[in-house]
Amino acid sequence: MFSYEVTVTTGSYAGAGTSDYIYVTLIGTNGESNRVLLDEIYFLSGSVRKCKVSSLVEIGDIILVKLQKEKWGLFHHWFFSSLTVKGTNGKVYSFPCYSWFNDSGVLELREGTAKKVYEDTSPVLKEHRKNELDQCQKEYKYTTDKSGFLRSSDIVDVSKIPLNMQFSFTKDMEVQLYSLIANASFVDQEVYGQGVDAVYSSCQLSGAREMAREEMYIFKSSRRNSSVSQTLNVITRLHKYVKKHWHEDAFFGYQYLNGTNPTLIRKCAAIPTNFPVTSEMVSPFLDKSLEVELEAGNIFLVDYKLLDGIKGNVIRSIQQYVSAPLCLLYKTADGDLVPIAIQLKQKPGSENPIFLPSDSVDNWLLAKVLVRSADFNYYELVTHLLRTHLIAEVFCLATMRQLPSVHPLFKLLIPHTRYTLHINILARKLLINDGGLFDRAFNTGGQAKQLVMQRGFDSLTYSALCVPDNIKDRGVEDVPNYYYRDDARELWAIINKFVVKLVSYYYKSDTDIKNDSELQDWLKDIFEALLSHKSLGFPESFNSIEELTKFLTMVIFTCSAQHNAVNAGQHEYTACLPNASPTLHRPLPSSKTSHVDYRDWIANAQSAVISRATTWVLSHPSHDPVLLGQYPEERFTEEIPKKLIKEFQSELQKCEGQMKKRNEKLSLPYTYLLPSTLENSVSI
Repeated sequence: MFSYEVTVTTGSYAGAGTSDYIYVTLIGTNGESNRVLLDEIYFLSGSVRKCKVSSLVEIGDIILVKLQKEKWGLFHHWFFSSLTVKGTNGKVYSFPCYSWFNDSGVLELREGTAKKVYEDTSPVLKEHRKNELDQCQKEYKYTTDKSGFLRSSDIVDVSKIPLNMQFSFTKDMEVQLYSLIANASFVDQEVYGQGVDAVYSSCQLSGAREMAREEMYIFKSSRRNSSVSQTLNVITRLHKYVKKHWHEDAFFGYQYLNGTNPTLIRKCAAIPTNFPVTSEMVSPFLDKSLEVELEAGNIFLVDYKLLDGIKGNVIRSIQQYVSAPLCLLYKTADGDLVPIAIQLKQKPGSENPIFLPSDSVDNWLLAKVLVRSADFNYYELVTHLLRTHLIAEVFCLATMRQLPSVHPLFKLLIPHTRYTLHINILARKLLINDGGLFDRAFNTGGQAKQLVMQRGFDSLTYSALCVPDNIKDRGVEDVPNYYYRDDARELWAIINKFVVKLVSYYYKSDTDIKNDSELQDWLKDIFEALLSHKSLGFPESFNSIEELTKFLTMVIFTCSAQHNAVNAGQHEYTACLPNASPTLHRPLPSSKTSHVDYRDWIANAQSAVISRATTWVLSHPSHDPVLLGQYPEERFTEEIPKKLIKEFQSELQKCEGQMKKRNEKLSLPYTYLLPSTLENSVSI
């Protein structure tokens, strides 16, 4: 009789334990063991159970374990983390799982050493590999969004998401709590907001009108000490800074470098033909002529042409309006980036004036407020939703559909899929659905949002998602005080270094890359989910280690660092209404006038409340984060990958120290790419 020591670990999640009977059978290269009941005692959350499994024959190297589950008692959901087997020769075999095992049934796990498809020679393991992918492709399917611009999951109800991709109990309770607080604020604040709007509309004196609007800066309540108001009225240092400086030219320019939308600005080599700015117009704001400053690389452009011709949403039966501005910015000798010319519509003409800093204070301020409103809408739909959430969902689905759990790249990428399906399905149900929160507050809501995202998708390129390429393409390598760029470039390099070492461990040559059919199918799945648009520049196949490592670095960076960079600060930057009005309820000005007030254009209280409550929920830190570099699920069983993960973590810690040291010298620290704040995945 041969004896094997089996150790079973249950996950530490709330509700991870089970009262069911669990049986195990070991399958080796020379035969199978007896089926043995693991334990008759309840498998507690976080518990580790050991038992002996016997066999009449020496079963050889253990390649599979079979677990059978029979219902008993009340608790049938079981989060099974891992199983190890100590063989008769003392060798330890690891079987990572990290999955929910529910109801009665059979679960087969293979030994955890990462294997590519062409490395499996056993017919049993080949069949196991195929069956796993077949099952995953049944569970994870694409649908074509009604706009036809990007494929997404066909699941519409979060309860139908496979349990392994659903929120944990902690995460679910957290999101529900924050949503309840936000929903309570909608009721609490809209009642109050109607009163503010009534006061505001009846005020004739500028001072009185300012007081009315000032009340809506951050969440206030008709019940001033209500728990809802106190919860949402948390004001950070940045909130205060934005409120104090939002109207200043230097802060207007700063936000294009380090705010919520830091990848739109680009160097201007020539003034666009539809933006007829002359040297005479802007020379008072430049050290030298416009032509000389252009040649010196000191002129920059932000162009919202993607919003051109978009018909505004209708909110509460009131037509809203959308600007599609062009804005020219100048890098001063002091290193500030300041606006020097603004045109609010794309087509030049007598009824589309170019606003200048030399205009009246009110005209110049209005122009900047209307640009900031356009930026808020562009940022939410394109920079945030499309270029992080929706593209991350494609990466997630392709990983689940085309890479078996034993594949080395599945082990690498699975942490970067955590909660992504769940949060995106919730967004489609509550945020960007017809009549959802976006439609109720934003001028690009309603039918407009589909057209904006369609245009955003059509303009998306592979290089735009790759940090070094994106920086070079936009010509912003040397812009001072661009902390997003500096930190993103450093994080990209650290991630890429880790990925190159890991990939090189598993793939010894470019031929290995070409011969991995599962890897090629994974990329094909992504390419087809992007509707096979060759013009976007995404690769259709991998032909080298270099191509693969660049793509994997892009995936990891997008799902972690980039999402945090554009998500974490949205409430801090948008709580000040004139800095980020979600909508405009007056047509764009057709001339410069002596009597103009930006407050006549910006959102009313109801729209402001919805946008603020939403951004508060979406940018709130999670209570169960898994940060970049953390691999709490030990799917890699080999020593070299484990060593590389530790090196990766060390590099991130060193990077964090450097960022914090720099921030100590800044009046406004940039924190959105601190590694200690970066979740592995798009999870909120």
